[in-house]
Amino acid sequence: MDPIGLGLENFDWMGRWRDKEADGRPIEALGTLPSGEKFSGPVELRQALLARKDDFTRNLAAKVLGYALGRSLQDGDSCTVQRLVEAVAKDNYRARTMIREIVLSVPFRNTQGGILASEPVISQKSLNISGLNALKQDAASHLNQVKPEHLTPKR
Repeated sequence: MDPIGLGLENFDWMGRWRDKEADGRPIEALGTLPSGEKFSGPVELRQALLARKDDFTRNLAAKVLGYALGRSLQDGDSCTVQRLVEAVAKDNYRARTMIREIVLSVPFRNTQGGILASEPVISQKSLNISGLNALKQDAASHLNQVKPEHLTPKR
């Protein structure tokens, strides 16, 4: 298991706190970060990560950006990651800022051909969802009007 996972060992698969294993042995939530820093439990893990907030943010931004792009990061993505870290730090490390900045980033907005997407793939003018739904449903169910005879059980 990875070191961060060991630090979170006190939480079961549902996120509930536990002090002992199923067989009664105490939980050992000890770990060592790649920097060599040791911790015991989630509180010390949190303190260790907060001490290296920019490194943590950079790693998280890179992982989330790679996931959003659906590919491994390339050399050219390092500038985007740096901009993400700066924007998130400037806005008090808010997760919503990271997500917003990723969605607005050039790599995310580019198509596979490298051309900036100027309009959505499905324009709102060509797709009338209300019209499609109305065709699929009869007027009574579409307007949420239920006839009284449908409410009483048949005998």
